[in-house]
Amino acid sequence: MSMVRAITLWVLLLMPAAALAVPPWVAEKPQAWQVKNSKFELSLKGGGSMFFHGQNSIKANARLEVAYLLNEDTSIGLEGLGMVTGHNDYQLLAGYLVLRAYMINEDSLRVWLKSGLGGGPGPPTLNMDGKTRHDVAGLVQLGVGLSYAPWNHRVAFGVELIEENLSMVSLLATLGVRL
Repeated sequence: MSMVRAITLWVLLLMPAAALAVPPWVAEKPQAWQVKNSKFELSLKGGGSMFFHGQNSIKANARLEVAYLLNEDTSIGLEGLGMVTGHNDYQLLAGYLVLRAYMINEDSLRVWLKSGLGGGPGPPTLNMDGKTRHDVAGLVQLGVGLSYAPWNHRVAFGVELIEENLSMVSLLATLGVRL
């Protein structure tokens, strides 16, 4: 067996088992102040987007969101979106002001509805006709998300499904840190 195959086998078989063997200091439930006083969350998101107008291929995008928890049920934040492709009709750089309404907001589990207003260069694929290009276009997003913080309630893994301008849908994996 070659060295590369041996390392690959080790990673595939042993790493998931090592991830499940959580040290006791990580598995302990944190003190209430650790999570309850967390007002900010920084989330890195990545995934694929499909446009309703144009090519039916999936385009990769990345996002960064900073959110502030207003109360138990609501947060407000800023989100940046970048999608760089080889085709100008799909390149997108945008910013959003987002509002989340939490349906579930527990220490380890959060489920929310999300809406956002923003702007950025408007590629034709974000318009209903699929042809008009704007230097700066208004953008609207609606979505739903779920995050789970399994160990220390500070680091959360999740997923978001977002629809933008009735022209694009994105499925994103999220990694959030509660500050």
